[in-house]
Amino acid sequence: MTSVTTTTGNGPALQAQLDHVAGRIETIFESASAELFGLLEEAEAASTTLVTVAAIGGREGRARLNGAVEATQTHIERIEARYRYLTETAEALRAHASRLRGVLQEQARDMKLAALIATNARIVSSTVAASDGALARFANDVRELLEQAGDSMDQLRDQLRAADDKLASVSGPVQAMVARARELGRTRAELPTLMHQVTGDSTLDKAAQSAGAGMTDLMGALERAVSHLQAGDSARQRLEHVRSILKEAEDLDAVGRQVLETLAAAQMSAAVEALDRAVEATLPELAGIEKPWKATMGLMSALAGSATAQVLKEISVHSSNFAEGLAALETLRTKVGPDMAQIAELYSRGAETAMQVSHLEDRMNLLGINAILVSERCGDDGHAMTEVSRQLRSTTVQIGVNTRVIVELSNEQKEKAGLFQVAEAEDAQETTENDMIEQLRQDVEALSGALASMGQTFDWRSRRSPVEDVRQSLVYFAKDMSERLSLPPDRGKAVSVPNDRTRQVLDAIREIYTMQAERDLHDRILGVSPAATPPAAASPSAASEDDLDDVFFG
Repeated sequence: MTSVTTTTGNGPALQAQLDHVAGRIETIFESASAELFGLLEEAEAASTTLVTVAAIGGREGRARLNGAVEATQTHIERIEARYRYLTETAEALRAHASRLRGVLQEQARDMKLAALIATNARIVSSTVAASDGALARFANDVRELLEQAGDSMDQLRDQLRAADDKLASVSGPVQAMVARARELGRTRAELPTLMHQVTGDSTLDKAAQSAGAGMTDLMGALERAVSHLQAGDSARQRLEHVRSILKEAEDLDAVGRQVLETLAAAQMSAAVEALDRAVEATLPELAGIEKPWKATMGLMSALAGSATAQVLKEISVHSSNFAEGLAALETLRTKVGPDMAQIAELYSRGAETAMQVSHLEDRMNLLGINAILVSERCGDDGHAMTEVSRQLRSTTVQIGVNTRVIVELSNEQKEKAGLFQVAEAEDAQETTENDMIEQLRQDVEALSGALASMGQTFDWRSRRSPVEDVRQSLVYFAKDMSERLSLPPDRGKAVSVPNDRTRQVLDAIREIYTMQAERDLHDRILGVSPAATPPAAASPSAASEDDLDDVFFG
């Protein structure tokens, strides 16, 4: 492609052409390589994404998803049952609290009635001379016991009121737990249907495998194109050596200068010809990229926009909601726990206070029985007292019944409130379920994320060929070199070395070469056989113009 006009190869002209070629390498070859490197990285990322889709969407992946869904269902059912029970417990706490308030009101009325009857018994006992004051003592003892019981009942009422107030304060969090548990229930109902749409569809992994095959072809073409374009770095190094040759030529006489300019023209021509060959090798690779790129992008777009992808988004949302719901339930339970501990303690104290009233009731009951027995021994005179004593005993018996109900309800409240204090320990089955649920979340997020990534890649790459700019710039480079680069037609002919000074300079120049092709051309121009010239020590960066695998742009 390089022009072979008869333009004289003098130093300034060569320098101008050298600057032009170097500039084109900087702006075209380096940018083209950077573009293809970026595209190769995208292709590798897309290939990894396709592997993810194929693995999760394949037979084994779908089987794993099905198992995770079953575990999720079981776990949600377990969670639903647990919090449904806690909800029922909270409802029972409120119902029992209401019943306790009713019993306390009855107890207060019965104790007032008992106090009136005890007063009446003391008055009546004064009319029974044969009782020797025993009936009056019984009545006084009952009144004292009733006063003690009244104090205990006031204390009990305060304790239960405090428990009721505390119970009312946790109503909001408990209702929130109920709402969260219901949301989990809806998730459990919807998840299997959604998952079946994914796990029952075998096209996902097939499409991913097909796209993956196209991506493999694409990556191969990209790698070859990138390898060809590494010639730009080799040429840049060679042109720097040409620059050094021209600089050395400035210090020589006219004959020596002509020899070095001829050498410089030959080396520059060889560098440009190597670039021409790289362009010729790269353009077919770029043309080969077009078809697999469009096919792969089309498949990826279809996957990203498929109904399965939309379902996966829904499942991903469900999985996230499920995880958030579990965390929220535990947060709420932890928040309610300390309050429920206080409620349990208050009801425990109430039960103890109620037991004190129960003991007092037992003593009042015995006093009532004794009063009846003494009254009956007094004959007709004790008839009125007997009736009053029976009324007193009947009332204290009712007080005892209510007291036992209070004790029973208070103990039940204590036990039920205690259920909120600690989380249930996970058994081995539940641990396995949690692991599978986490696996489900990870797989679904990976799959939906991969499909979303496909969609994003396609969106900004689908409008035009990803390599069109590179192709056009390389075509322009070849055209520009052909039209603007003018080198002497005799640039490859051998020349003679006019003097020792020129020979010394040429020997020093040969030492700076980093590629064997440069040394071979140098020797050919100067008419030196390879056997007569000891090879230069190979530098780490030395490479032929066609051996560039380790050269990259920096």
